[in-house]
Amino acid sequence: MRLPVCVVSLALGACAATQAPPPVTSLAGRACASQMDLSPAHVLPAPQGTRASTLEFDIGADASCVAQAGEPGRVYVVVQLPEMAEPYIMDVISMAQGEATFSPRLRVLNAAGHVVSEKPRSGFRHRGTSLRAGMQMQPAYRTLVIESDTEGLGQGTDHIVPRTDMYAVPVGPVVLFTRHGREDAVQTRNALNGRMRILARYFPAR
Repeated sequence: MRLPVCVVSLALGACAATQAPPPVTSLAGRACASQMDLSPAHVLPAPQGTRASTLEFDIGADASCVAQAGEPGRVYVVVQLPEMAEPYIMDVISMAQGEATFSPRLRVLNAAGHVVSEKPRSGFRHRGTSLRAGMQMQPAYRTLVIESDTEGLGQGTDHIVPRTDMYAVPVGPVVLFTRHGREDAVQTRNALNGRMRILARYFPAR
């Protein structure tokens, strides 16, 4: 008799997932500020040699929000960028958290607080259930602002996700583990919450 041990999701990378929060698609009831607070909530480390540096964090229903006159409110997170002596590559990944995928757009500021680079929501591409965008960064870039995109909130995207089920099979005095692959239909929704991953790496040596 097969005894199920756990289900391993290649997409989620977990043996047993905790209950994810539902997609947040409205700021109704939130008292949002009229201006952004650019104090960094997170710090992206500098890459070390050929190894990329990584920063991960959740954007929850209680994330900072801003609502300027005549515009819908937006959730945002401020990240301090590493001090670098040469240009580098930054990848920003919005990962599905349950059914929620944070719908991002990016602004990069210099030390004076001026916008020097931007990446709209349309610049992100689907990789499985995630959204991913890359940017070429300069040493003068000091701050990354990740904002929610207000268009398409609540809209769903269908995905076919490969998964692996693992089972324990008792065979006499030993237990053998078997794996079975399958594909699941998954839907994610553009939301004001989710999980972000940021990677910084040097350009490949020529």
